[in-house]
Amino acid sequence: MEEIIFVTKNGGKFNTAKQILSEFGIRVVQKEMEFNEPRLQDPKDVAKEKINQSRFINKPLIVHDGGLFIESLNNFPGTLANFVLKTIGIEGLLKLLEGKSRKCEFRECVGFWEPGLEEPVLFEWSIKGEISNEPKGKFEKWHLSPFSLIFIPEGIEKTLAEMSEEEYRKWRSSLNSYHFKKLGEWLSKRVIK
Repeated sequence: MEEIIFVTKNGGKFNTAKQILSEFGIRVVQKEMEFNEPRLQDPKDVAKEKINQSRFINKPLIVHDGGLFIESLNNFPGTLANFVLKTIGIEGLLKLLEGKSRKCEFRECVGFWEPGLEEPVLFEWSIKGEISNEPKGKFEKWHLSPFSLIFIPEGIEKTLAEMSEEEYRKWRSSLNSYHFKKLGEWLSKRVIK
């Protein structure tokens, strides 16, 4: 089995990548690291910067970044999602949405790099949905973000946090364009150095 390092402190992201990439015969190892989070609007630009900060590892690696883009708030919080969670929190975000449209989109990017690659290979994904009126469900270790408590994916009638682990995994595996799947497909067509 090939091995790749996932540079992340987020256990939900790590477990998701580990599960999906194992289907492609790829072993994922977590390396926790603090990033100097850049204030950039696009998750792929943030992923590129995280790769630049991780190159010293000098082994095949992946990074992940994403954001919650809410239309009525001019795409706020975007990639500042973690900052928002630490400052105003979910309740503060819900207060900002009072009387406004709750349409939103999660946008995410996984970046792959290995020694010899000048530029990282990027895999993007997005899912439209809306924000619930209040937090619902319970934030679990398999969720990628506490925003799972308020994000209702398009075509679903409950938040991600209201789903059981089995429902959540089934929903996620139904997403053919999911970035970790795209990465696994791409990696399975080549040899990791």
